[in-house]
Amino acid sequence: MVQLNVSIPVSLRKAARLKALQEEREIASVVRELLEGWVGDDATREDTNV
Repeated sequence: MVQLNVSIPVSLRKAARLKALQEEREIASVVRELLEGWVGDDATREDTNV
């Protein structure tokens, strides 16, 4: 795995953190799930050195 850093508004970070706590999830797992859904089948490929 690699680490991904993004800049987001403070209000979005607070809202995401609160929702993640309520759902007993980590923000990282939510972001991974959303990215996998966005890229579709391409997410199942092994590391492509991108």
